[in-house]
Amino acid sequence: MRLIHPLAGNVQEYLAFEDALLAGAEEVLSFWESKEPAVVLGRSCSPFEWVHVEACTAAGVPILRRNSGGGAVVLAPGCLIYSMVFSIGRRPAWRNVRRSFEEILRRIASAIGAEYQSPSDLAIQGRKISGCAQRRTSFAILHHGTLLYDFDPALAERYLREPPRQPSYRSRRSHRDFLANLALSPREIMTRMAGAWNVGEPFTASAPEPHRIYGSPTDMCSKSAGMPAHPHKTPECETSSAARTQYRPHWRAADGRSLP
Repeated sequence: MRLIHPLAGNVQEYLAFEDALLAGAEEVLSFWESKEPAVVLGRSCSPFEWVHVEACTAAGVPILRRNSGGGAVVLAPGCLIYSMVFSIGRRPAWRNVRRSFEEILRRIASAIGAEYQSPSDLAIQGRKISGCAQRRTSFAILHHGTLLYDFDPALAERYLREPPRQPSYRSRRSHRDFLANLALSPREIMTRMAGAWNVGEPFTASAPEPHRIYGSPTDMCSKSAGMPAHPHKTPECETSSAARTQYRPHWRAADGRSLP
């Protein structure tokens, strides 16, 4: 497994970058973080069920849609995102979705000192510090998630509604009472994660322009009927195989060497 450092970009570019990693089907681990708040929906989420759309629009917070399942999340400083691609050919047991979630998350939990909460959370003393989701092709799994280390839970309360589907351990707690932060620095988190997955030499990779994955910005549209016409439309997540193959990450070693 390679550790990939994406070059700086915005959330929309990072989401496209993750799609490109999945299309490449190489086993990689990557980390990124949003410099500004952004709301990201799962591919089937209705923004009006999960998001305070008016609050986001008033604050200029973009509402985007990722290509994986799960609910809505606020990305902001203090929320580290990890992205992992696994080969199904190398890990055939992970064709079982539930098994893949549990085995991946238990390894991460052991590395960072957290507890696994089925089916897709990590917690510390009963408070959530990580959620995750997957997107699959015939050949690979994109498994990505959040790791909170200095995140302000007030942002979640401001921009997200109480989720319509909640794990039992949440016990109907508010975002503010439910979320917590790891007592680790970003560097410590990344070092522990890299060690857990035995990653090799780190590489950087250039992120694609979003339209290389999703189509032109003017073609971006909500999958949910009635999405208001504001500047932060959720991108349509269905993309053709031809569109996906337009971009492959350009790997570059830490010393600047280009790699195939």
